[in-house]
Amino acid sequence: MIFTQNSIGRVLSQSLLTAIDISKQQEKKCNTDMLVSVTQILYAMKAYKIDTGRLLVNLTDLVPKYVKSLPEDPYDGKPMKYNPGKNILYSVGVDGADQGGSEGADWTKMPNPTFTIGF
Repeated sequence: MIFTQNSIGRVLSQSLLTAIDISKQQEKKCNTDMLVSVTQILYAMKAYKIDTGRLLVNLTDLVPKYVKSLPEDPYDGKPMKYNPGKNILYSVGVDGADQGGSEGADWTKMPNPTFTIGF
C-alpha cells in the first residue's frame, strides 16, 4: 500500500518533471541566444578585418560601425568574452564562472563554450 500512487505523489512527481523540463528549456534558449550572439560578433569581426586588414583587439571596437551594441552572453547578461591572444570568443556557460575559455572540439561539453576564430 505504501508504494501505490496517490494524488499528492502524482502532483509532486509531475511538478518535479515540469521543473526539470523548464530548466532544460531555459538552457536550450540560452544556448540558442549565445549562438546568435557569437554569429553576430563573428560577422562583425570579419567585416572589421576586411575593412582594416587586421584582427580585432577589443570587442568595443565593433561599436557602433559594425554592431549597434555588443551582443550579450545570455548566461551572465554581459557582453560575450573575447581573448585576442588565444583568438577565441566564448561564453561563461551554465555555471556563470569565467575561466578564460575552454579547450576541446565540442562547445556543448565545455564549461565555457568556446569558439576559435579561424580568419
